[in-house]
Amino acid sequence: MLLSIKKACDPDFYNFVRPWLGGGTWVFEGEETDTDTLVGSSAAQSPLIQTLDAFLGTSDRTTKSKDLLSSMRTYMSRSHREFLEQLQNGGWDDKDAHIVIVTLFVVGPARRAEKARIKGTAGTGLMVFLKDVRDSTKV
Repeated sequence: MLLSIKKACDPDFYNFVRPWLGGGTWVFEGEETDTDTLVGSSAAQSPLIQTLDAFLGTSDRTTKSKDLLSSMRTYMSRSHREFLEQLQNGGWDDKDAHIVIVTLFVVGPARRAEKARIKGTAGTGLMVFLKDVRDSTKV
C-alpha cells in the first residue's frame, strides 16, 4: 500500500519539499528573539507507527532506538502520547473499567431477571472470559 505513493508523487518532490522537512534552527515571525531547533520530519513522529509497534509487540529495541522513538513523542499531541503510554503499560484501567461496566449493565440486570446462566461473547461464561482476557495481558 505504501508503495502506491510512487503513482502520485514525482521523485522531484524531494527538491521542493524536503528542505522544509529537514529540521534545523528556525526563527518564527513575532518570536525573533527565540530560536527553535527541530529534528525534521520522521514517520516516528506519527502515533500510528508507534501504536502498531505496541500492538505487534515489536517495541523491544536497542536503547538508542527507544530513546529516538521516545524523543519523537514530543512532536505528538499530549493525548497521543498518553494513549501510547497506556498501550505500553498494559491498559489495565480500561480492562478493569470494562469489567465494572459489564457487571453494572449486564451481570446485575441478568441476575435480577433470574437468568439461569449469564453468557458473554460466543456463549462464554461472561465474567470468566473477561477476567481471563484481562489477566492474560498482565505484565
